Amino acid sequence: MAEGYGACLINKPELVRDMVKQVRNQVETPGFSVSIKIRIHDDLKRTVDLCRKAEAIGVSWITVHGRTAEERHQPVHYDSIKIIKENMSIPVIANGDIRSLKEAENVWQITGTDGVMVARGLLANPAMFAGYEETPLKCIWDWVDIALELGTPYMCFHQHLMYMMEKITSRQEKRVFNALSSTPWTGMGTPTEYVVILRLILPSPEQNAARPPHPGPLLNDSLILDTNSSHHKKRGGDRKGVRLKRVR
Repeated sequence: MAEGYGACLINKPELVRDMVKQVRNQVETPGFSVSIKIRIHDDLKRTVDLCRKAEAIGVSWITVHGRTAEERHQPVHYDSIKIIKENMSIPVIANGDIRSLKEAENVWQITGTDGVMVARGLLANPAMFAGYEETPLKCIWDWVDIALELGTPYMCFHQHLMYMMEKITSRQEKRVFNALSSTPWTGMGTPTEYVVILRLILPSPEQNAARPPHPGPLLNDSLILDTNSSHHKKRGGDRKGVRLKRVR
């Protein structure tokens, strides 16, 4: 917010209107969707005014996170989202603290919006909208395979794993998993490689045995962060550009 972008833009409705207008003017396709995502003001009339300005200039739909710019973990003001929806002609999407499919349905009913947007809930359970209450193990294996195939940066790879494994790991297992880090390795004759030993912590042997056949990694697989890859070199040797490779 201190840099003048993000949630603080709700206090600059004229700037938001101009931004939407500029995007609209640059896109020749009439049906191209231009949307904004906002928080709310303490004085909700200001938020409604902002939304109306955006609607008038051609925004396609608006996502409303039901907290003020200063609020973090306070309850979401779903009643405010409902009022905004009642004052708009374009679609309004509700957002904030939706962690399950049931909560998504409840928020949709409470706010009367045209849909819901989920963030952290989907990070924890990417299969939420498929009807799963908790992250299926196959989802975790799929993520590991995707990360290995595309050369996902290690920090991103690890963070998403921890989101998905939040409910199926104990406090002690979380500490062990978070302590894993890259270590200098010279086995290939170059000090610019790093080895990461990832122990994928499973809920139970029974659940692991029930896992459908899948080419994902097995427990205790080792992964190499290959900093010699062309992908890494294109990023100027930055550690954020390392690739993951499976070794047996």
